[in-house]
Amino acid sequence: MSLRELNENDGFIYVLTNAYIPNVYKIGYTTRNAVERAKEISRDTGVPGDWEVAREWPVMDAYKTEQYIFLEFKDYRIQKKEMFHFIGTSIEDLIKTMDILLSHRQKSLISYIENLNRYELRYKETIKSVRQAIVAAQYDSEYITYIRETVERVNRESTLVEISNTKGANKRLGIYIFVIVSLILFLTIQLGMGSILFYIFFAIVIFFMIASMKTNHDDIRNLNQRILKYSLDNLPKNLTELKPIMRSLDVNHIISINNIEIHMKKERRDIVLETSYKGIVLNQKYSCDEEGALIKFVMYVESEYLLRSNDKPNVRSNLL
Repeated sequence: MSLRELNENDGFIYVLTNAYIPNVYKIGYTTRNAVERAKEISRDTGVPGDWEVAREWPVMDAYKTEQYIFLEFKDYRIQKKEMFHFIGTSIEDLIKTMDILLSHRQKSLISYIENLNRYELRYKETIKSVRQAIVAAQYDSEYITYIRETVERVNRESTLVEISNTKGANKRLGIYIFVIVSLILFLTIQLGMGSILFYIFFAIVIFFMIASMKTNHDDIRNLNQRILKYSLDNLPKNLTELKPIMRSLDVNHIISINNIEIHMKKERRDIVLETSYKGIVLNQKYSCDEEGALIKFVMYVESEYLLRSNDKPNVRSNLL
């Protein structure tokens, strides 16, 4: 059932958990958004910690469905509240029980629950794959060698361009100084212009040009030092220390997860990821840590591939 298909009596049944209250779960309904409802409850109950949405189900006649669930769990209910104490029952087991109860009451939920369970299983598998890939990359000597060589090459190429531009600027300044000195001599000899202010003005101009040339020479020396700094002999040999250098040179971090080769780079506070997966070019930007961005991106890529290939129904669309 899609949120867009809900009538005014329809809504969502939700289960909330709180890390500070183990085995106590909050079950209820809302006609709005379960996440927003969880935030409201966290503010209003005065209980330590925040309530988090463990699962939500779109249902018809949300209030009646809630009362049906309450009746089924009456032996676990705490003082007629929306809170239930299931001693020794994990949230996963409770969700499975509610899947069965809600499917029995509303047959239309069967497909939704199956898709949701598949999605959550794939999400857990993706988390595992991402974490394994991140750890593997830290110890992949061939990949680290590739990154070090890439950093050295990119740094050398960009630095040589800067050196060339700086030398070009110095050459132009030298030409300008020659032209100005020639002009002074011409005006002095041919036109007899010998004013002190005239000479002072041109002396100041030439002074600043020479100072600029000196600055450019210093810049060239610093650029040559940068080439040495990021040479293979001086680059670190572990990925953690290489990453800041990669960011400064705009070198992509490449990681393979579930046969998806992902190019990743940092842009300010965002992480930008891109891949070409089975002929489909996809990219996304996320404002989170590296692991979280990779998990979201892998899920996105696999869902987009399924959607575009039409091999299977789009699980993600069933969760809206």
